[in-house]
Amino acid sequence: MLAATPESAPVAMRALQGHYEAHICTSLAMAQEILAERVDAILCGIYFAESKMFDLLHLVKANEQNKSAPFLCVKTTDGILSPVLLQSIELASKTLGADGFVDLSQWRKTFGDEAAYERLQQMIDRLIDRHPCTE
Repeated sequence: MLAATPESAPVAMRALQGHYEAHICTSLAMAQEILAERVDAILCGIYFAESKMFDLLHLVKANEQNKSAPFLCVKTTDGILSPVLLQSIELASKTLGADGFVDLSQWRKTFGDEAAYERLQQMIDRLIDRHPCTE
């Protein structure tokens, strides 16, 4: 499942394209509908649904069939967030049960688009392998 803003969804989808089947949601209501079924992993943008990433994380952890699905918080675009604020978001997300935080926009600058997307795919694969969901 990919939880993102309409503006950031294309960047995240490009990273996932050809590797994963992703159900996109742009609101908590849409996310709840998707979570009615089992998902293998959740990627959530930090600006999802007017910055409701932590609300979605709480929903997932309270959802019996998806609470063990890997939850990865992702920053897909450049913004005005200071490094200290980004670190705070990362620490809070992990404290609340997220499996990781990725600054994809920084990875794209550092490694280039394709290498950044490959790194993200490898991270998702490792998380799914570590948290296998049973049907």
